Amino acid sequence: GEQHASKARAFNAKAPNGSPDKTAIAREIAAHGAVLVRNEDNLLPLSAEKTKKVLVWISAVNEQTTQESYSPFLAELKARGAATKAMVNGNCLDLRKMEEQGLRFDAVIFLFNPRDTNTIRPVGRGSECLWTIGNTKFHKPIVVAFNSPYLLMENPLMRALVNMNAEPLEDVQKTSVKLLYGELPFTGVSPVR
Repeated sequence: GEQHASKARAFNAKAPNGSPDKTAIAREIAAHGAVLVRNEDNLLPLSAEKTKKVLVWISAVNEQTTQESYSPFLAELKARGAATKAMVNGNCLDLRKMEEQGLRFDAVIFLFNPRDTNTIRPVGRGSECLWTIGNTKFHKPIVVAFNSPYLLMENPLMRALVNMNAEPLEDVQKTSVKLLYGELPFTGVSPVR
């Protein structure tokens, strides 16, 4: 609402980039816009004591998106004691093959940002992550969507979906991990019903 808009204006007008004030404002805006769309089986919040091995599947729909693009997210997981394996794209059956080989993760997190394309719908390589979610045998993936409130409509099989309603900037990524671990509450409202 207007309160968040005024904070965004203050964010852009006041402090120089990287200043503590600007960082705090960015984190507050990210936290207030985040929506817990679905949480079946109480997959969230994650527990630092129980979440030791995490697979992070980065859905990169263009060549500019790399594992380094999400290094703040990965660093926040590691700071909570999680050993991470990161994948960029992949085949929709890769996770299923890992499961068949006996690999198990305490959490599987898909990071999805369709803004890297000209559409908000998952297309091409970006749609692979949605197919993967439906092809798991043991794991219950958690999806963190940046800029796409429509993913649940694209794949109703999702058991846990967080919509960040923001670009995956450094502070937004850090805030998303805090939300996943229950360190911050979800207070946003979904623009899609």
